[in-house]
Amino acid sequence: MTDCDRLRYDIGAYVLGALDADDSERVRRHLHECPECVAELDMLAPLPELLTIAGGAKAAQEDPLPAAFEER
Repeated sequence: MTDCDRLRYDIGAYVLGALDADDSERVRRHLHECPECVAELDMLAPLPELLTIAGGAKAAQEDPLPAAFEER
């Protein structure tokens, strides 16, 4: 297993800010050396914003607008 294989799972957690300081630093060091993992990071970078949008969609389903609003 290569460093990239081990870090591939951590890159998603890194993007979401879910790693502790030591693991975040390990990922940052690796990203300085590995263009393939930087490409993976770039692909996952929009994830936090997409999750925020998805949370808004879920809230809209749980608490829909009143029928009177739709009629207007």
